[in-house]
Amino acid sequence: MTAPHSDQDTPARLVIGGEPVDLRTREARRFRDLLADLTDQLDGDPTPAERMQLVQAATLQALCERGTAALLRGEAFEPEDYRRNVTALRSVLTALGLAMKSRDITKGNLRRGKSALSAMIEGEAEEV
Repeated sequence: MTAPHSDQDTPARLVIGGEPVDLRTREARRFRDLLADLTDQLDGDPTPAERMQLVQAATLQALCERGTAALLRGEAFEPEDYRRNVTALRSVLTALGLAMKSRDITKGNLRRGKSALSAMIEGEAEEV
């Protein structure tokens, strides 16, 4: 018989609002991956305030992805909800320093190469 498994033994668990989240769902795994990617952009050591903003950003990105998927599948799509989520996401990412405001971008900031859109069109992007 093995020892009972404790929540404290699971290093990769996700806790939101004090409640552990079941990471077996596709949405929870995607949220965890978004959160990890954003945390990496902050060099993996966010402050408590940044962690709160990262959770908000990952939530908003998941909502944006859900809206995009619904649109592409021909399902009901609320453009106003999508627009609000995108605007809020941009605001949170800008506050975190992970996105530049349009006035901050110069020609020197632009990178050449394949865009995310061209990768999606050619079928090379990851599925959401």
